[in-house]
Amino acid sequence: EADLQHVQLTRDGQSYLVDLMSVLKDGDVAQNYLLQDGDLLHVPDNLSNTVFVLGEVKNPKALRIHNGYMTLAEALGNVGGVDMTSANSSRIYVIRSGAEPGPAQGREFVFSAKPAIYKLDASSPDALILADQFRMKPRDVVFVSTAPAVAWGRVMNQLQSTIQAIYLGRIANIY
Repeated sequence: EADLQHVQLTRDGQSYLVDLMSVLKDGDVAQNYLLQDGDLLHVPDNLSNTVFVLGEVKNPKALRIHNGYMTLAEALGNVGGVDMTSANSSRIYVIRSGAEPGPAQGREFVFSAKPAIYKLDASSPDALILADQFRMKPRDVVFVSTAPAVAWGRVMNQLQSTIQAIYLGRIANIY
């Protein structure tokens, strides 16, 4: 459960951010430091590397990004996919906050002015290719919108129970 993308190397009072995943996956020798006597390594946990999938999906939940990589298609697949009976597949959003992990702490966040919102129209088949190329970042929120007819039906169901309660209350007062 280690976050290998945000390892902190402290050497002679200087801190360096080391991405060990790039060493392991891509062979990036620039990130492959030779440790020296007195070096200190801090390997943070992976708990903050989470993506949240909400809305009209079969099993909404938080997903852990393993090995530093997850696509939008993987995130949707890991929750059982879009609920085809209630979802509006043309309105799938990824909401990415302006927060990024701080350079040395890994858990501290620096906020920018506003979040970035990405929209995927999955009603066309080529959208699946885009979803498989869209890389998720820690703390992203995936939201699958409700189909208009389903949203209308939910409102009507809520109104129906209120109207029935009023009606039953009036009948009780008559008798």
